[in-house]
Amino acid sequence: PEGTPPPPLALRLAADPSAQVTAEGENACVTAIDGVAADPDSEFWALYVNDEMATVGAGSLETKDGDEITWKLETFTS
Repeated sequence: PEGTPPPPLALRLAADPSAQVTAEGENACVTAIDGVAADPDSEFWALYVNDEMATVGAGSLETKDGDEITWKLETFTS
């Protein structure tokens, strides 16, 4: 219905066949997108909202209508 906020990102990810997610709810962690898996020793899928890196993980992020969600495969820095 109009005026209803979108579901939390974690719920949308759980229904997205292109995303591989470990855990659920607030602990959800994206480990692969479209078959491209992050190397757990050196990479992670970074979540961006409106071109800004999110300050919370996918399991905790509440989105608003019009938010642009982008995922980027990034490397850890030492």
